[in-house]
Amino acid sequence: MALSPEEKLSMIAATYDAAKAMIDDLEHIRETIAKPLPTSGDLRRMSNLLRRLLIDNGGDLRKIAPPRLDRRLYLAAPASCPEAGSEQPWIFASFGSGGLFGFRPEVRFVFHDPGPTRIVAPLVSPPYVDAPRAEFSLYGADREQEHEIITLPLRGFLTQQVLYYGRRWISREEIIKYVANVASGVHSGDRDRDEVFNLLHQARQMCAVYSFEGKPSLRVYQPMRIVNSETPLDIDKDGVDFVFMQILSSARYLSMSPDIIALEEIIRHERRS
Repeated sequence: MALSPEEKLSMIAATYDAAKAMIDDLEHIRETIAKPLPTSGDLRRMSNLLRRLLIDNGGDLRKIAPPRLDRRLYLAAPASCPEAGSEQPWIFASFGSGGLFGFRPEVRFVFHDPGPTRIVAPLVSPPYVDAPRAEFSLYGADREQEHEIITLPLRGFLTQQVLYYGRRWISREEIIKYVANVASGVHSGDRDRDEVFNLLHQARQMCAVYSFEGKPSLRVYQPMRIVNSETPLDIDKDGVDFVFMQILSSARYLSMSPDIIALEEIIRHERRS
């Protein structure tokens, strides 16, 4: 239902401070994305901003945007892959790198099951891949191969399935909540509290991306079949695992969304009534 002029003015006044804070948050997000070597610490802290803007109490954006845009908010996102939502023969897949360490922003990483005994040499070089127990492939690494960018309503953006592990798909919202609530983004939590959080903790142990001599390097830490929810993480401060990579990807799509850019321009010209 359309808002009356009086309702719009009232909602704009009620969200004035939150809207101004959103401008600051987006500036910080873009500064983090632009770093040549963002750290896991950068991405943990950024998960707090994403949670507040997108999720907490429905997300600040759900309150800030409608009276200013006078319509529903849409966010940029990669087009879903045809496989999303169905069980796959893969061990692991992550769609969208966010441009980390020189990977193309929409590149897709897929680890295939090498079987119980087969040792498979890395399939892709460059980038350098230290993956003696994994059969690894990249999709969209060719600069001439472009991936479609679509727009989704806020709920669709959060529920889009972007990571595959443990024979199930995991959504963007589940990843943001995990990093913010459990992986010390906002506060430490009990990683055994939820099946999805358990899976994400396991997925973080598998591999991480580094910058090696100016090129992206993928390093595998655990044999693919033995990662579990109790194994402590073994990723040094210069590496970014694939769960944290999805935080960067989510932030990138949020900050590049045409509706967000239009909303920022409107807010900058507002005056407190």
